[in-house]
Amino acid sequence: MCGVAALLLGLGTPGGAQEAAGALEGWRITPQLGVGVIYSDNIRLAPADEAESDLVLEVEPGVSMRKQGGRLEVRLDYSAQGLFYTNDSDASTVNHNLRAFSVTELYQDRLFVDAYGSVSQVPIASDGPEDRGGFFRPGNTALTGNQTTQANFGISPYWRQDFGGWVEALLRYRYDDVAFGRDEFDGNIQTATLDLASGRRFSRLNWNLAYSHQREERGEADSEDDIRERATGRASYQINNQWALLAEVGYVNDRVAGFENVDNGLFWGLGANWTPSRFFSLAALYGLNLNEVVAQWNPTSRTRLRVGRREEEVGVDPGVRWEGLFAHRTRYTTWSASYTEEVTSVRRLFGESLIGVGPDGLPVALDEEGQIVPVDGSFGLSTENFLRKRFTSRVTYQRGRSGLGFNVFDESREFPDGDSDENTYGVGMFWSWQFAPRTRSIIGLRWERDDLSDDRQNEYWISEFGLARQISPDMDGLLGYSHYRNEADPSDQSFRENQLNARLNMRF
Repeated sequence: MCGVAALLLGLGTPGGAQEAAGALEGWRITPQLGVGVIYSDNIRLAPADEAESDLVLEVEPGVSMRKQGGRLEVRLDYSAQGLFYTNDSDASTVNHNLRAFSVTELYQDRLFVDAYGSVSQVPIASDGPEDRGGFFRPGNTALTGNQTTQANFGISPYWRQDFGGWVEALLRYRYDDVAFGRDEFDGNIQTATLDLASGRRFSRLNWNLAYSHQREERGEADSEDDIRERATGRASYQINNQWALLAEVGYVNDRVAGFENVDNGLFWGLGANWTPSRFFSLAALYGLNLNEVVAQWNPTSRTRLRVGRREEEVGVDPGVRWEGLFAHRTRYTTWSASYTEEVTSVRRLFGESLIGVGPDGLPVALDEEGQIVPVDGSFGLSTENFLRKRFTSRVTYQRGRSGLGFNVFDESREFPDGDSDENTYGVGMFWSWQFAPRTRSIIGLRWERDDLSDDRQNEYWISEFGLARQISPDMDGLLGYSHYRNEADPSDQSFRENQLNARLNMRF
């Protein structure tokens, strides 16, 4: 962890102590402090006849670091959320929260190192009571006993090389360590990849060769490591403005715990890409163990639609996989939707997410495609691999002093045994109105449902109302109320809670 922290803070750059003073140039370091008071009439999220109230003092010091330019880029946000309970002082605790990412150029546009990390609080069991946060719910305050700290730290050196405009090469190694404070869930992932692609000297012919080898070390005693190995080659030859010939060949060699239907071997396909206009394209491949169709529509620079269907009869859980992406932007609105399918694990979901910057300038998790990883819904920890299917859609509207937002999500996790499948889905909306200078009201509504194994269900309703006030350029405050309830089956997991929250945030 110390080595990763050194890279995140830029201390791993060449030059030693003599350049330390110069290395601090261009840094923007902002200490922060949040203080608040939270009142809950059901601090343990227990059934009505067991409800206990409590008053909680929240003190959250933190720091934000930014550095961009030269050979180093750093984005880091850290805070320590101290919670001090009035009625149950023994439960007082400190929750650490971290989002960090850095890119360091070590040698002349060739050698780079990514370092990244995250620390957060996550639920242990899907069917246990969970403190789901919101606009005015800080989260992590309820004493449910169903929470642990997740920590992910990774480092990824890589080499880029352009061989005279003929070949562009990328060699990368990546190490991710994921810990939950429980040996059976902990583990690490090591990935080595090599990508070779046609350079600028090629015109009609474009090609790509890729190899990846990934080993996931599982924390359970006497368990074998998961291995994923893949080699692929792809080429396209442009016949004219509308047509291009396509070819793809590859080999898969996987060994993933729990999935007995792994069929390793060769696949190949031949096909074409049709582009009748600059707005639309349709590509198709067909061959041995491979069948793929991808359609793309880009009528303007503000609109993008991609839908793909790929059937591979090799690898882990062979069969059909769908993927889709939609994005549209107008003067006042933004629209987005995505759908993905993959065989993964809890360790992979946490360990393989990079960290980037979201629309509000704060670090957020990114997936391999550079898309923000959705945080709607919540699942407990699991030691098993599973097939993950996720759909999410968002719409935002901003005009004048008002802003509206809507989101829909649906995620399922299908386990090999078929007895532990889980599904969570829901909708949400918010309305923000600046009714006075520097003062804004926010109303939020959310509904989420969890369908779990053994016919267990959770149905969450969260309604919030609050006021946010910009007191000065470096100080803001909020006052909020939330009503939170779960209508569960079995009913002993049902609860209702009313919460009041007042908070002051300062930057120095």
